[in-house]
Parts: sequence; C-alpha cells; structure tokens
Amino acid sequence: MKAHEDKAIERLVRKVMQDTELKSPSEDFTSQIMSQIEAIESNTITTYKPLISKRVWSVIGFAILAISVYLFIITPSNETSWFSHVNFESLTNNSIIHTVSSFKMSKTLMYALVFLSIMICVQIPLLKNHFDKRFEV
Repeated sequence: MKAHEDKAIERLVRKVMQDTELKSPSEDFTSQIMSQIEAIESNTITTYKPLISKRVWSVIGFAILAISVYLFIITPSNETSWFSHVNFESLTNNSIIHTVSSFKMSKTLMYALVFLSIMICVQIPLLKNHFDKRFEV
C-alpha cells in the first residue's frame, strides 16, 4: 500500500515539474539582495556603551582613596582618631585565626597553587581575546 502511494506521489511530482517552466532571477538579483542586507545591518548595529562610564569610575575611585587617606593618615592633632574608638582585638583573637595560622602547606601544594594562579592569569586574557575576535561584528 505504501509503495503504491509513493509511486503515485512520484508521478504527480514529475507531472508538476514538467508543466512548470524554469524561471531564472534577474541579472542584478544578487546586488539587490546585498544592498537590502547592508541596509538592514547598518540599522541594527548597536555600539557597546557601559552603564558606568570611566569618568564616573575614576570619581568613585578618587572618593574612596580620599576617604581612606583621611581616615588612616590625616587626623587632626587636637581630635581623637576615629579608629581609637574601634576595638580590633575581636579580629585577632578568634578561633579561625588560630586554625588558619596552624595550617602548614607543603612546598608541592604551594608550587601547584602558584602555577595554577599564573596559568589562570595568562588564560583569561587569551580567552577574552579569542572570544572578542570570534564575536566581532
């Protein structure tokens, strides 16, 4: 049954193909299509614009630096320092500090971690460059 239906479909397709004439595109078909594609591409391209500009980042960095310098270095001589009221003993006298300070790292582990960090620092710029080239518009 299936073979009979397939033959009928093949006969129908042959008949339709014989009845239709072969049409060819106009001579400037390719140039018309390419001009339409170029018009579409030029309209849809968007440029990357960061949310926070470099100028704002520099202002934020300068403000943090200025506040840090003021708090740590520049303290008026007749006023008490802001850090004189903060108790830093809770940071140095706890069980986590004692546990970490008693940890001994072997030289092999230290070399492996240093090598791993160097490889990561090398691979990140290489991969970024690779993907920038790959997705370049």
